[in-house]
Amino acid sequence: MALFQIVLFLKPFIYERVFIYAHHFWHILLLAYLVWFVMKKKYAQAIDPLFQMLLLLFGLCTMLSFSYAIFALHNRYFDSQHLYAICAGIFLSMLAFYAGDRASSLTKAVLASAAGICLLALYTLFLGTPSTIAYFRLHHLHYPFTEEFLSRHRAFFPFVSPDILGSYLMLCFFLCLPVVHRKKKYLFLAAMLCLTLALTKSIGIYCSLLPGLCVYLYAQRKQYSKKIRLSVLISGVLILSAFFIMRQLFEDRHHTPLFSLQKRADYILQGLRMIAQHPLSGWGLGQFYPVCGTKYTHNLWIQLWAETGLPTLLVFCAFIGLTFKRGWQNIVHSPSPDEKKLAAALFSAHAAFVIHNCVDFDFFIFQASFLWWVLLGWIHYSYCMRVTRLKKPFLYSKTS
Repeated sequence: MALFQIVLFLKPFIYERVFIYAHHFWHILLLAYLVWFVMKKKYAQAIDPLFQMLLLLFGLCTMLSFSYAIFALHNRYFDSQHLYAICAGIFLSMLAFYAGDRASSLTKAVLASAAGICLLALYTLFLGTPSTIAYFRLHHLHYPFTEEFLSRHRAFFPFVSPDILGSYLMLCFFLCLPVVHRKKKYLFLAAMLCLTLALTKSIGIYCSLLPGLCVYLYAQRKQYSKKIRLSVLISGVLILSAFFIMRQLFEDRHHTPLFSLQKRADYILQGLRMIAQHPLSGWGLGQFYPVCGTKYTHNLWIQLWAETGLPTLLVFCAFIGLTFKRGWQNIVHSPSPDEKKLAAALFSAHAAFVIHNCVDFDFFIFQASFLWWVLLGWIHYSYCMRVTRLKKPFLYSKTS
């Protein structure tokens, strides 16, 4: 189990397209854990046929779509990043499901990794920005997006953009909430997560975080009064509105929220045109770039439909819907306040991630989405343990 903790700890530091050798090393660790997993027969502890069937069916559909693009449509563009992000996520989600009885220790590894990511992002932002800009100018390097993030003092490293960093930290923030309730020493980590999230300056993250937080408070409505919940909602909406207006008024035209929304609307329209031509089969996984000139529509549902076709989208929607249903049942039927808090945190993190992927593409960046897949495994594990009444501790056993 310690090996799986290391796997979860290291992944957010490794972007697979940049740190290639480190990514290979991470795969070796994951393979070693898989060997241990099979030898210990951990897969025999719990069975959830519906969860496994939908995951495997989704993975099979995406692989068929990828193959269809190559062999049937004879597309020359070959990029396996989308296929890898989905298949690796499915594999990790299943491993997380079977490791659900030790998720307390795994949660500590995830939060320790989040603390390291925050420190690295803050160090890079405050101390590394001037030297990086000077290095670019000295060697006449031109990376528009990186230069834009640095010049606007937005936290993003070691991820490719502030939005992707924000997506990962958003999941960690929700996972941190029930831990803070139990151990106040984690308040510093929660504050550091909030600070780093604020410095991403990502409106999309803020707009996803707010409804997720409202869901968490509603699920804990016996602990948080209606006045507190309404205060959080109203203050959140006011802050978001003020931030949106200030950026719209004082930023350059190409950095304003309305310009960003317009570009996303254009990508979505391109995706809808692709869907109109091949609604059932799609164009093949990863084929949005050669057709439209950009890799992402900034909308998960449109991109999945355009690339993989309607059947794959329906399978994925069924899986997401099942997760929402089971996540809420975990909240309603939790036997203890601690498990109720954690079930609410997992449900809220899932909801916030799904909302954010309506306007962004972090689903296809495994460096960030891996944690979402892990949380999905824990949601379904909790449901399985409750329904089958197996005498296995979930996340917070008395000995943890």
